[in-house]
Amino acid sequence: MTDPLLTIGMPVYDDARGAQFTLQALRMYHDLDGVELLVIDNHPDSLQGKRLKAFCGQASVRYERFTESTGTAQPRNELFRQARGTWVLCMDAHVFLDVPGLRRLIADLRQLECGEPVGFERHDLLSGPIVFDSLQCGASAYVDTWGAGSRGRWNYQLPDADAAPFPIEAMGLGLFVARREDWLGFLPSFQGWGGEEWYIFAAYRQAGRRTLCLPWLRWWHDFRQPFYPNPCPSRRRDTIANYIEAAQALGESLDDARRHFVKELKVIGTAGWNRLVRAPHSGRSRVRGDRTINAPTTAAKPTAAAPAALASAASRLRSATADGHSANAIDRWKSTPSGTPS
Repeated sequence: MTDPLLTIGMPVYDDARGAQFTLQALRMYHDLDGVELLVIDNHPDSLQGKRLKAFCGQASVRYERFTESTGTAQPRNELFRQARGTWVLCMDAHVFLDVPGLRRLIADLRQLECGEPVGFERHDLLSGPIVFDSLQCGASAYVDTWGAGSRGRWNYQLPDADAAPFPIEAMGLGLFVARREDWLGFLPSFQGWGGEEWYIFAAYRQAGRRTLCLPWLRWWHDFRQPFYPNPCPSRRRDTIANYIEAAQALGESLDDARRHFVKELKVIGTAGWNRLVRAPHSGRSRVRGDRTINAPTTAAKPTAAAPAALASAASRLRSATADGHSANAIDRWKSTPSGTPS
């Protein structure tokens, strides 16, 4: 049996409703010839997980369990491991795709695999502009600035759909595309939420590859869902640790991250920050207001941080040749008890 050209996949954590609407929109409105649909369920034993599995069975959508680690990075890595397509479009479980955009992407992928030139190459990391509720405005990339416990804000520039692909520094990961065999992957020690966007885009550029926006690959994201930005268990400590590990693996300065978390948000003290820098996921540093958001009834096994993994990732990059934030996200960081932990 011939492998599909493209896998459209989504990691899901207790978002059966969003996944069902997204999958049905894909099945009803798009030409999926040569396309595999894949769900990676990060909380399969919950009521929503069981509901989603039953739906996928009826809808002929491939469904795979993943409970080794909880968060937004490792399920995406698992998606690339499980995918059968030559290319993988990874998307959130509450995203709608523009019909002409997906049609053109599939056509370009076919041309590229036949050796014909298109606006991107096999090793590139691809993204597309997000459109907001009006569908008349959107954003094509992140601006490198910190806010609400996260690096990156929308640039609020929606390019013409007929424009040529252009390089971007980073973008939200509600939708991105990469060739399965060329996927560089997120650090295996990433836990919870945070740090993935800037890490993966920088990793591709350090490997001599391009990170591009395809202006016609437009997508809409449901920011009004109850658990935005993500329903999976997430601790501030993990978010901070992810940013630290990303900078260490990429050889980047930690000054901006330290300023944001220690000086601006004041969610961690200097001593605690220094402990995280020495051992990012050790769990020894206190973070103000830290708690597990939406804790699962059955705890997943987190991937332990390993210095060897960081060294391996940094070595691999060196040797290679060539969202907006809702009020909920802001409240998560700012509505905390007074006082700064050590």
